[in-house]
Amino acid sequence: MANRMGPNDWRSASPVNDDGHVAWVQRVEVSGSTGTSTVEGEGTAGTPAGGVLTVQGDPSGTPIPVVMGRPDTGTVSSVPSGTASVGILSANPNRLGATITNTDANTLRLLLSTGTASATNFTVAIQSDGYYEVPFGYTGDIVGIWDADGSGAALVTEFG
Repeated sequence: MANRMGPNDWRSASPVNDDGHVAWVQRVEVSGSTGTSTVEGEGTAGTPAGGVLTVQGDPSGTPIPVVMGRPDTGTVSSVPSGTASVGILSANPNRLGATITNTDANTLRLLLSTGTASATNFTVAIQSDGYYEVPFGYTGDIVGIWDADGSGAALVTEFG
């Protein structure tokens, strides 16, 4: 069976599986032209299919370099701690990544979804002085709540 890649595998693996098919690519830059495409499944060069991106190579077999999009800017913000669910980052279709640091003495619980974060409804808990990297490709809302109110904040950097 062919190797499969997920959206977080791009850092350490090739987007081409063991059958020579492109398995997953989010942003591709070839010869100075940039295009964005979400790929589901795999394809064979010369055989178009819906939802599949194939990269044509040189007939001599010379590979075409595939460069993943890299952020060149970061937007920094700070959200004060509190015991009510609060927006940490709004959905942003241009987000390439984000980091969140909890400077409060209390645990910050993040919900990577719309809705209300709570002690029982959260995606990840960040301890005091902890750091979290938002999964690559996630562009949706992020809300948070602290276990108790303190004097710290969520220090947020969004890349895009």
